[in-house]
Amino acid sequence: MIHTLRHTHAEVKELPEKFMGTFKLDRSENFEEFLASKGVNWFLRKMISFASVTKVLSHSDETRDAYNLSNLTSKKNTVYKNWKLKEEFQAEGLDGKMHQITFDFDPATDSLKETHIRMDDPNDHGETYTYTVDGDTLTLEPSTLTFSTDTTSQMDQRLLAAFFFLLIVLSLMSQFSDTYSSRISKVIMMIRFAIAAILLSAVFDEVGAKSATSDTSTKILPEKFLGIFKLERDENFDNYLEAKGYGWFMRQLIKLASVTKVFRKANSQKPNRYDMENLTSKKNTLFADWKLGEEFIAEALDSTQHKITFNLKDLNNILTETHIKVDDLNDIETYEYYRDGDYLVMVRLSNMCHHSMKPNLSWLSSLLFLTLPYSFSTEPKQLSSVFFGRYTLEKTTNLDEYLTARGYKWLTRRLILIASVTKVIRKAASGHSLRYDMETLTWKKNVFYTNFALGTSFLTQHLEDGLFNVTIDTNQDGTVMTESLMRVENPEDHEIFHYTREGDYLIMRTTWKDVSATGFYREVCSYDTNNHPEFC
Repeated sequence: MIHTLRHTHAEVKELPEKFMGTFKLDRSENFEEFLASKGVNWFLRKMISFASVTKVLSHSDETRDAYNLSNLTSKKNTVYKNWKLKEEFQAEGLDGKMHQITFDFDPATDSLKETHIRMDDPNDHGETYTYTVDGDTLTLEPSTLTFSTDTTSQMDQRLLAAFFFLLIVLSLMSQFSDTYSSRISKVIMMIRFAIAAILLSAVFDEVGAKSATSDTSTKILPEKFLGIFKLERDENFDNYLEAKGYGWFMRQLIKLASVTKVFRKANSQKPNRYDMENLTSKKNTLFADWKLGEEFIAEALDSTQHKITFNLKDLNNILTETHIKVDDLNDIETYEYYRDGDYLVMVRLSNMCHHSMKPNLSWLSSLLFLTLPYSFSTEPKQLSSVFFGRYTLEKTTNLDEYLTARGYKWLTRRLILIASVTKVIRKAASGHSLRYDMETLTWKKNVFYTNFALGTSFLTQHLEDGLFNVTIDTNQDGTVMTESLMRVENPEDHEIFHYTREGDYLIMRTTWKDVSATGFYREVCSYDTNNHPEFC
């Protein structure tokens, strides 16, 4: 008898007729939290939440004992045709990726199960969605939820269980529904949701209590937000600037500006503190040594003082930056950052009520910053004191040929060859441990690297026009110091200079397209102290 039961369950090939029909999304519960736990970014979650969703289940017109399922949304449609119960097939999911998909009917629970495994992720254990029919309502519930480590550490098993109440309720659009049974079903649904609401209310009270206590604990900025990001394009930015009151000419100037953002661990090396730089062709700003959730005052790009707060939201997937003008506390702007592949996307949220627009109308303008190559040293190295000093360029070898390979014209090469150059290398004037300053002083232009750590990239101007990604480092035994210069606008323009000490000289060597050059800098003053009123 037991064998017969198992055999019967395995041979179920027909889906009950009650699953056939067209179903339109009516409402959902806790769906955004579920998407956040799955790693879906803030912007996509908003789009999904507002999307219209319709599911159509029908018998196949082409294959016996087979079915079709259509997911119709305002963003994208997917159609799975001619599938049979318990038979795996491959198709594109709503996320645009290929999935291995299996449908199965469980007679014990009277439910249809839809299992998806992403083919591009060998570690994907799959997700199963369970459909049940109650009267004129189709309910979809994820039966497997995977939470990130951060989420799990913040919630105990009772809180995780609350997410199993995720219900996507779909109203059956059928002309054959019976009025009496429909009323009974609605009463049952109301009772069920009342029970669910009571349970969820109790759980969310506990979540609120946990959140209140966790807000006082130290927050850590996720590594994905650390890096160097260069503005590549914008969406709706011109409309945003116009709503802010900028004229056409000023809007064009702003849109043509080069903008780079840098997020890094604080140069002060204090734990859980960070620096953020805005580098533009007009002005640079540095917000230094800030902590998540703590307000500070600093000068912004508009040259006025702002109260600024950085914080995290949506399970640490969104970094927020809030500005309040000190001289106008009603002038508040919030910027939200999230990662989307190689991009850091910045969304500006601004209330535009005071600009003769409809009340509560806000522009949502997006700026997309492309991630640039960078490195942040986790264990700062120490620069040998043999490099500390002031040096004057005394002679060069093969420099004219090197400059020719670099594309310099004759007159420019002549000016460079006769120019006086002084280099200064010392411990940082800031007094920070394992930080250094380096100066290159010429008759045309001076370049200053301040408060840098070995192995950590930073952005700065250089002798050539443009913005450069610079890294100062040493070899393993500390006898060779390297200076790496990569042009932000053209990463292929990448020079590396090698420095060594030989007697009274600092020797600089470099190569470009197999053409090498050497510069000999004579030491004119040594320096090996930390605190100083002036250098040499």
